[in-house]
Amino acid sequence: MDLSTAAARLGIALCLGLLVGLERQRVNHPLAGVRTFAMITVFGALCAVLGQSLGPWLVPAGLLAAVAALIAGIWRIGPQADGPQLTTLFAALIMYAVGALVVLGDPVIGVVVAGGLTVLLHLKDRLHRTVASLGQADVTAIMQFCLITLVILPILPDRTFGPYQVFNPREAWLLVVLIVSIGLGGYVAYKLLGEKAGTLLGAILGGLISSTATTVSYARRTASGQGVALAAMAIMLASAISAIRVIGIIVVVAPAQAAAFWQPLVALAALMLLMAAVLWFTARDAHAGSTEHSNPAQLGTALIFAGMYGVVLIGVAWARDTLGPNAIYGVAAASGATDMDAIALSTARLVERSQLEVSVGWRAVVIGLLANAVFKAGAAAVLGNRRLGWMVGLLFGGVVVAGVLILWLWP
Repeated sequence: MDLSTAAARLGIALCLGLLVGLERQRVNHPLAGVRTFAMITVFGALCAVLGQSLGPWLVPAGLLAAVAALIAGIWRIGPQADGPQLTTLFAALIMYAVGALVVLGDPVIGVVVAGGLTVLLHLKDRLHRTVASLGQADVTAIMQFCLITLVILPILPDRTFGPYQVFNPREAWLLVVLIVSIGLGGYVAYKLLGEKAGTLLGAILGGLISSTATTVSYARRTASGQGVALAAMAIMLASAISAIRVIGIIVVVAPAQAAAFWQPLVALAALMLLMAAVLWFTARDAHAGSTEHSNPAQLGTALIFAGMYGVVLIGVAWARDTLGPNAIYGVAAASGATDMDAIALSTARLVERSQLEVSVGWRAVVIGLLANAVFKAGAAAVLGNRRLGWMVGLLFGGVVVAGVLILWLWP
């Protein structure tokens, strides 16, 4: 390594050490602050530089020296000192390794590790509060998500089974992980912000988790006649976010054919967003508030979705083979009434494999979306205030009319 490169790497190590040390200095930790962390990181980088000439043993020897110095510092401070000593000890060791990595490996990885460590240290109080706010059911669901992702997915066979050879267990479970991850992300945001954010954020998070559940929840809140306009806004916004969510899923699953799918769906999502915006700016009644959601990372939810996906996938293949392409639209309407994910994923996957025409695929997804709108309009009419039923019925009626025109006129 030439002199200029070595100097640049040492400079990067110094800056990263100062960054993490700044955070430790902020809490006035007695073991190590801004100067100590900078020196530890530069020490790791110097050991790596000198080790290229003296031998690779110098890096682990330097690590042992750093460990001994830090333990001596903890012993000198004594157990009565305030502050998370073990956390700071391991942070210092990580920064020694970062210093060596900046010299011997990719500096970008070192920057990412140091930045992530700084954020992790800084968010201590917020992370502790978040963990404290989780109930036993939430923790169990997160563990189940780990089971879904890290245990079940790797052991599933990666080949097709069943009628028409269209169901791949590994592929189906990967889509389960995708859907549950999106729902879990929205749920975590809801737990952090939803209680305080009100109707607008509640609707957005509801669209990420379940627009149907959001419709049912907001409809029930209007039984007394209060918050009708904002409840209608929340239902429309959640439906628009749900459509955008479907577009994102299709882009991931079938990137080569995504353009044919997302254009008509974007048109419908934009219409629902426009309706929600008009309601938001014209509503004068009290906020409807946020709505409760159950944790979507449940193992039972994943198994149900995998079963639905398989049934819809085989049903679409059977309808196409036995009854002709138009029969797929009936399957799409029946499946999409209560859940859009299964029909969207199955048709997108078949189109990506060239087992279904693109024009049939996007029309099936649009029909599923329209069936979902009709179902939610009915739920609002049955469970909510009569005024909400009429309002949501008219709004979703406009969406259905627009969808029919898209099916008829879209090239």
